[in-house]
Amino acid sequence: MKKSWMFLLTLIALALVALVAMNARASDDENQLIQLERAWNQAEAGANPAAIVSLFEKTLVYVDYDGSLMSKAEYLRSVRNPCPSPKLQPALKSARYGNVL
Repeated sequence: MKKSWMFLLTLIALALVALVAMNARASDDENQLIQLERAWNQAEAGANPAAIVSLFEKTLVYVDYDGSLMSKAEYLRSVRNPCPSPKLQPALKSARYGNVL
């Protein structure tokens, strides 16, 4: 009986160690992602396309706030020459289908 309790306690301890290790790995990934996002924001705010080149692959497809798609070259041009004001959206029309608008 004593051996089974020792075995059970050992199993629980190993499970806790594994759980802590997994959380530490997730935390490292989160920190790396936050650092990459911070570098991207700083490069974009400083209109520095050279810093952005190293962050993304050639296959980047950037989706702008209005849903428009840009290739990496187009995105870098938009960072280099930022638009002073957001693009105006055309007036939207709505239609009623039964009781749904």
